[in-house]
Amino acid sequence: MIQHIVLFGISKETPAEDLIKARNQLQALVGKIPGLISLKAETDMGIEGNCRLGLVAHLKDRLALDVFSKNSDHLAVADYISRFRTSIAIIDYEVPDQLP
Repeated sequence: MIQHIVLFGISKETPAEDLIKARNQLQALVGKIPGLISLKAETDMGIEGNCRLGLVAHLKDRLALDVFSKNSDHLAVADYISRFRTSIAIIDYEVPDQLP
């Protein structure tokens, strides 16, 4: 299984409503993209200097990650977030199939 973690730097002018919309759009991808097992997105607690939006997703395997990265629904959400994103950090790595 692949764990996919993304942290987004967000413009300070971005309203919280836009972040909540992005979070909801990200979480709605589960069930739409083959191999996407889970996705949890959340906004930051408001700590200065932190990224304002992040996600942790679990995908079946490397092929599922490739499918996810090219999926039109995923790309539409990525496009929406890019309107107010100032930076992005991504890491993908293998984890045991059975998470604790």
